[in-house]
Amino acid sequence: MLKVIEHETLLSSGQIASESSYNTFKFLCNSVQPDFHPLTTSHQGFLTQTALKNISETTMYNLDCFEKATKSGNEIT
Repeated sequence: MLKVIEHETLLSSGQIASESSYNTFKFLCNSVQPDFHPLTTSHQGFLTQTALKNISETTMYNLDCFEKATKSGNEIT
């Protein structure tokens, strides 16, 4: 089962949780059934043309730097 909650905002940054939003959150958490064979999917926000172009350009730049044994500036330490 793939459980998706779209366009639902329980809290925004800086808001204090009310009892009703807390109860809604608890209800949503409790309504999701455990699945021992989960399906992991990517976030769809990365599937825009701009995002894919940026990802591919950065990847190619990183590979080029790796081949030349130089730092790309994109390393995670």
